Amino acid sequence: MTTLEENLSDTSVVSAPRQRRGKALMTALAVGAVIVLIGSGGAYIASASRSAVNAGAAGADVAPARPPQTIEQLWPGAAHEIPRALPDGRKLRPRLFLDDSTLLITVESRSEEAAALYAYHLEKGQATKLADVPTPKDTVLYADGFATGNDRIIWWTARRVNGKEIADIWSVPVNGGKPAVVTSAELPPRSRTGLINNLTVTPDGIAWSAGTTGVYRAPLTGGQAQKIDGTEGKHILTWPWIGTPGPRARDAAPFQSLLNVETGERHDLSGIQNTQVLACGITRCVTRDPQAGTATVLDRGGREQRKLTLPPAGPQVLLRDRFLTADGPGWTALYDTATGAGAELKLGTERGRYLPGADGRLLTFPRDDTFLVIDLTAIT
Repeated sequence: MTTLEENLSDTSVVSAPRQRRGKALMTALAVGAVIVLIGSGGAYIASASRSAVNAGAAGADVAPARPPQTIEQLWPGAAHEIPRALPDGRKLRPRLFLDDSTLLITVESRSEEAAALYAYHLEKGQATKLADVPTPKDTVLYADGFATGNDRIIWWTARRVNGKEIADIWSVPVNGGKPAVVTSAELPPRSRTGLINNLTVTPDGIAWSAGTTGVYRAPLTGGQAQKIDGTEGKHILTWPWIGTPGPRARDAAPFQSLLNVETGERHDLSGIQNTQVLACGITRCVTRDPQAGTATVLDRGGREQRKLTLPPAGPQVLLRDRFLTADGPGWTALYDTATGAGAELKLGTERGRYLPGADGRLLTFPRDDTFLVIDLTAIT
């Protein structure tokens, strides 16, 4: 399984799982609303259509404020530009950061099928092969959901067996080697809630959420997956925090209610009422006044931290408890709610974006013949 960018409205593009045969499995929300989707690997971001931006601005009689600086000017250490193909012409796809100067990329063989893993060295612009990506017989969903931790890289694929879809979760050493299956589990029926979301490496194994069926874990060394009691309907935000609504919530900001599955601590919206919640992270949320064209950053108890001026945006996850994106007329910007700063991304004509994984670190946007790769951990 891979993720695929595909036009959904005049400008909205998101990633979604793709089958070996047939069309991409896509879930789009209403045209004119911001689209919030999770890729098979657990990713969250929003992309507004041009009609939504214009309608919102006109309705509030407030022109969206375009940030005065680009991301390269404001946060130069966070922005990297890489080609969309290797020198031999094979298409590549950024997946995650292996360290501060190295990306994990997949090289595609056909139909966006991940064929191999490479370490891409940002300073040298060179790629080193780590492993081939197995594609078992009867595979229906290609490799996706990449994550790293404990010196391993993990991902999942799915195959059809006796009418059921079975997910295989794979692992390979971070320095390369031969991939092996860690565990296998039956997938829930396909729906807008997704299949496997936010596959992640935990201190004692791996974990993921599966549709609305709950949160599961298994040892990284191999073994049967076990469902965590009391997690029905909950999704992983970033381990060990899980909650509701899930990242595909249609009309509400995801993760307004959170539970730490290791400590039992809860984070709910105890002091935020009668307002439009735009985004939530672990400790803070962002609300929006659509008439004033402003947003407010608050902690989960309702205490105001700062005001932001944002173009219209829809429900999304507050990445790393700080960052969100919004689209103005002809431009896209990244905002840091911890400081109030915003930076324009200077994208090309293609308005789509690949979505970050469970660590919420990597953002990837197409810039015509290149990718803009953003490391959110480099923004201090």
